[in-house]
Amino acid sequence: MIRIRGRVAAALTLVALCGGVGTAYPAQAAEAACGQRTQPVFLPELTTPVVEYGRDSVLDAGGFSGKGVLVAVVDSGVTAANPHFSADPEAVAAGTSLLPATPDLAELRDPAGRADRLDHGTIVAGLIAARKVSGSGVRGLAPEATILPVQAFATLSADDPRLGASSPTPMAIATGIRYAVDRGARVIAVPVAMTSGSDELAAAVTYAHDKGSLVIASAGDHDAKVATNGPRYPAAYPTVVGVTALAESGAPSPQAVHGEHVDVAAPAQNFNGVVGAFGDCLVAQTPSSDFATGLVAGAATLLVQSYPQATPDEWSYRLLASAVRPQSDRRDPIIGWGVLAPHDALTITLDPTRVGPPRPGTSQIPLQSDRTRGTPIILGADPTSMTRQAAWWVAGGLIALVLGLIMVRALRQSRPSRG
Repeated sequence: MIRIRGRVAAALTLVALCGGVGTAYPAQAAEAACGQRTQPVFLPELTTPVVEYGRDSVLDAGGFSGKGVLVAVVDSGVTAANPHFSADPEAVAAGTSLLPATPDLAELRDPAGRADRLDHGTIVAGLIAARKVSGSGVRGLAPEATILPVQAFATLSADDPRLGASSPTPMAIATGIRYAVDRGARVIAVPVAMTSGSDELAAAVTYAHDKGSLVIASAGDHDAKVATNGPRYPAAYPTVVGVTALAESGAPSPQAVHGEHVDVAAPAQNFNGVVGAFGDCLVAQTPSSDFATGLVAGAATLLVQSYPQATPDEWSYRLLASAVRPQSDRRDPIIGWGVLAPHDALTITLDPTRVGPPRPGTSQIPLQSDRTRGTPIILGADPTSMTRQAAWWVAGGLIALVLGLIMVRALRQSRPSRG
């Protein structure tokens, strides 16, 4: 089961709620719990989903670190002063802010995108590329990648007309994506889900794809203002990988938006993350598809490092084809093609007969025949343990069979002869 291996004091708990445009991010809660500290606080408990995905084991052993890959986070900015970033001058590059340079937004805007009043972009960046710090269990999935912060918004509340220009819009996200591409970002994380797109946003996504960049976006979560399913943007565009959240139990999040724009799922609830300028916090009491986007972007970063000559379609294919799902030749609107499996994405063979999503350059999804289709895999609480569990079940069955044969033979030998 995916669960935090410890708990921190209530004063350090940050409840991070995520979703589409219109969601009220608890910036005040972030400031009260973490942002007002004057000394660093490090949590020794590991960032559970990152470790479960093999960051301290198979990924380290394989040399998968994200080194040399520029990853854009088109979000609320990134607090580069956090120790998980400030210790390495290559951790967070100088990016940009798309907020208007007006007096009303002066406290929210950072020209290089290296400040984050919401802490939202900082948490996502930490899941991707947080550096290891003594005394802290927090670490990113691609801990040597470089983050390019693109501050596309700073608040999701437009109630105050003075702050209206700081809310996310399709135009702002489109501009941020184009900026990231032109700066050389190979992976572009967009942890925001909007209920509508635009011609400019669609064109920006196409521009990224044509220039060799993979866009990964949140598939969205329900909130008080938007409680219906349906496409979310930019996740709904064909070349974008749409990400949904799993709950701490490993089950699909009940808050997540379902639909054809969902491509892959990742765990994103109750984990220690990078917040503010002073270290770590327990975040995401509610499962967050926005934060799950950070994990998938981290996995994509490892793919770019390992296969730098591949195309965005090939990186996307590896993510989706390797995902763990109930039926290997079926996707569904709840978890898409299944649960993210970073190490499998890095190591799978590109077999043309593999069932699942269509390979790049094809449109036909290979199907399993009824004769060859096995028993569907049931999603377990730990998405990375399914293969191990299946192996144990098979091994257990063989042992039971052997023991049964031995017992039958012994009973036969113990019977008196009728001769």
